[in-house]
Amino acid sequence: MQKGHLAISIIAVIVSFLGGFILANSLNKAELSRLRNAPAPTPAEAPQKDELSESEITETLKKAENNRDDFGFQKRLGLALYSYAASKNETKHLGDIEKLLVRANELNPNDYEVLVALANLNFDIATLRKEASRNEKAIELYRTALKANPTDPRVLSDLASVLLASKPEASQEAVQLLEKAKKADPQNELVLQNLAKAYVAVKDMPSAAKTMEELKKVNPQNPVVLEIDQGLKGGNAQ
Repeated sequence: MQKGHLAISIIAVIVSFLGGFILANSLNKAELSRLRNAPAPTPAEAPQKDELSESEITETLKKAENNRDDFGFQKRLGLALYSYAASKNETKHLGDIEKLLVRANELNPNDYEVLVALANLNFDIATLRKEASRNEKAIELYRTALKANPTDPRVLSDLASVLLASKPEASQEAVQLLEKAKKADPQNELVLQNLAKAYVAVKDMPSAAKTMEELKKVNPQNPVVLEIDQGLKGGNAQ
């Protein structure tokens, strides 16, 4: 989700360590076509509208109900609708998305993309609805995904984000996860900004300052640079 929430801006979202639904990539034309159960347009074709009507979504969800045992259908529709909801900053269909992804997971518990999407979705729902149990489910799912791919920087960062948001006592584990993510992808902007904030959380100001400099080199305009700088100043003042 790596990567929208309602009236909250993208800047505020990133500062809050949110992933998954909030940080999901915008829906592309192929995904829109998938949702419409139609072939993706070729470059030579006229541009396709980037909005789906409620009737289109409802009709496609009915098809999913009639193909409950089709893993590919449940997965593709679940992921596409999740991305679409993210790109539009709307939560109306989160329940439908969860139903699709849970079905897909039940049909194939080892599918990595579905595991990560379900983890992201639970983290998003926890944040939106203040349901603490959803954070626990997200943590469980992220850990399961990491058993299959222990060095995925996106999932390492997402798990660290949940821990930082819901379990302050696990901040040191979050630091370790993010350090591992940085080792796998040293130039990953999201990993660097989360690692800097994690260092602030455990009051390791020298490491936070060093990571901030690395972050500025990757993107001097990163929207959380000022906030992290303020956190560093506050920490050093104590």
